[in-house]
Amino acid sequence: LTDPEWNRKVALSDPLNKPGYLDWFNQMETHWDQSVADAYEMHYGKALDTGSQSATASWVQAFASNSPLLTDSDSAASEAIGTPGQDEPFMGLISTAKYRDTLSGKLAMKICEDIKPYIGYANPNFGLIAVGTKSPNLAKLFLRFMMTEEGVSPMTRDGKVSGNSAVPRHPEEPSGVNPFSDRLTPHNAATGHDDFDKRQDWQDFWRLSYKR
Repeated sequence: LTDPEWNRKVALSDPLNKPGYLDWFNQMETHWDQSVADAYEMHYGKALDTGSQSATASWVQAFASNSPLLTDSDSAASEAIGTPGQDEPFMGLISTAKYRDTLSGKLAMKICEDIKPYIGYANPNFGLIAVGTKSPNLAKLFLRFMMTEEGVSPMTRDGKVSGNSAVPRHPEEPSGVNPFSDRLTPHNAATGHDDFDKRQDWQDFWRLSYKR
């Protein structure tokens, strides 16, 4: 996605407005940076110089400099990617939920299976109970329900994965991501605080690197 052939041909929600991307950048740098460096060496046949910055930072910088199309939502990005009839459609980074529109024929797109080192990232959602709630037991029951197959099925239908490993993947999930779950960067919640603290740094880095 950083090579000239992909200049102005990749669509995604603006990372300045979507913190999930910023957290992903930090997660990659913290936990998967060597995988990014290895992918660079595999693609270009030479080792990446990481003396001044991480492999992840080098990728983010090169990607932002390659003039991706930034949208205000994943819906807009998915339309740039999958609207039928385009001579040169975009490729892009979007939520698997957007594949629901492929069932009606509104969009035509599929997962890029061969991107290295990862094809995307797992974006976690957490269930929390507010301190001082008037109905703590009801909140516990709701969270327990959401950890069941019945409770989470409307979301697994869109490609989401339950935090309960006993809940199977939805058989009718339209994106086809299920067989590629090991090709997504997992989220390590242990460093979530660091992800949050460094969002501003990644925003500044993206802003300085991005070229229209």
